[in-house]
Amino acid sequence: MQLKVQIDKQQLMDRLESFADDDLPQIRQQGVQRTADAVLQSTSDLNPVRSSRSRAGWDAARESLLSGQGSRDGDATMTNDQDTTNIRATNYVEYVHHLEFGTSKMAPFAMLRRSIRKVISMLPNLFNGS
Repeated sequence: MQLKVQIDKQQLMDRLESFADDDLPQIRQQGVQRTADAVLQSTSDLNPVRSSRSRAGWDAARESLLSGQGSRDGDATMTNDQDTTNIRATNYVEYVHHLEFGTSKMAPFAMLRRSIRKVISMLPNLFNGS
């Protein structure tokens, strides 16, 4: 059995350049948005009290990511350029760090850290390019 592969160098280079210039930034942006959305949703779900302001802060950050409008409890911003996509989500509720890291009298809930660990395993699906 013989296998012969022939590659047109210029055609390959043109395709690689178009992928890098056109597809990759869009795939990256969508993947980063999906990742942030999944982390924020999971963090909200892991909040210890369903009706709390801290949960509302994570929900507001998630909504801000989708709509661009935050609230007094939370928001998110996204910056994009050719090489980088950054999302910063903030929960402004003053006691949220106590819930995340605990206090001398309360064990940590670690909502954000557990969410990040959970979402890391989902990254290939979040960046699938579709």
